[in-house]
Amino acid sequence: MDVAPKPIAEVASRLRLLSCAIFEAYVSVDGRHVDYRSIQGSEEFKRLVLSLIDLIKLQNLKYTA
Repeated sequence: MDVAPKPIAEVASRLRLLSCAIFEAYVSVDGRHVDYRSIQGSEEFKRLVLSLIDLIKLQNLKYTA
């Protein structure tokens, strides 16, 4: 079953939004502390990893085409 790749702009937008959401949720107000343990278990991080996998797939398609 082949699934069409998502457009790169969509993947980039999703990565940007997830990165901002993680920053807002897990970085202290003064920006000096990051709760990495909570990030690792968060739903946002899971979606970020999936988006990065999509980006890698797009990059691989670019070089195999």
